Order: sequence, then structure tokens, then C-alpha cells
Amino acid sequence: MSNPTQEIPMTDTLPALVGELQRLAAYFEHEGERFNAEVEERWWPDMALACGDAAKRLPAAIHALTTQQAEIASLKSALAEQERVCGEMRAALEPSAENKAAYMGRFNFPFSINVAGKDVTFTPNVPWVTIKSIMAAIRARAVLNGGKTDV
Repeated sequence: MSNPTQEIPMTDTLPALVGELQRLAAYFEHEGERFNAEVEERWWPDMALACGDAAKRLPAAIHALTTQQAEIASLKSALAEQERVCGEMRAALEPSAENKAAYMGRFNFPFSINVAGKDVTFTPNVPWVTIKSIMAAIRARAVLNGGKTDV
């Protein structure tokens, strides 16, 4: 059939318009049938083959997805553990009352002086201010404090 838009006559009569509409309907019905035949003949085998291949690959894809989900769950668990450990380390390096109680008196340094010809050894405790400065330096080196070394 030829192009339908070139065959539409310009007429004002209703029967002529109805006839033209019927002719156009027949044209498009024929074109639809031709398109369906072409799909069945040319495209359907390829689509069926592609779908069949996809169906064959589906169990392996599901297995791979399940494996990946298990790996992701394992990584999330490991990350949660690392975050917990990091939080505990951060807390251990903060100058809190709890840490002051834990660290005060724990660090000392012996030194000897000569008093009236006799060596006397003293073992003073490291002051809390010094312990806080050391903790700040450790936090800064570990990048837990944004590089700040203030206490």
C-alpha cells in the first residue's frame, strides 16, 4: 500500500470521509499484521534465545549475589568491630576524670640527688598536666584530634 496521507481527498461529504477512514483503518491493520509477522520472523527467535540464556544464567547470578551479600555483611561486621575498637582507643586518650583516675600515680620517674654526701633517690609521679599533653600528642599523631595538640 502507498502512503495514506497522500491519498486523502479533500471532500466535505460524510460518506466520502467514512470511506477514507475505513481505507485508513484497513491500511493500518495491514501494517500492524506485517509488523507482527516481522517481529515473529526476525526478532522473536533472538529475543527467545536471549531470554533463555538469561534464564540459564539466573541461578549463577543469584548465587553470586548471595555470596556478595554475605561478604558485605562480613565487611559490615568487621567495620563495626573496628569502629568499636577505635571508639575505645579514642576514649582511652581523652583527658576525662575516668582516665585521670586510671593514669594518675601510674607513671613516675626515679632520680637521685646527693644530700650531705649521701645519694637519695626520689620517685615522683608524672603530673596530670604532663599526662594530658602526652595524650594530646598521641591523639594528634593518630589523627583522632584533627591534628590539634592542645589539652
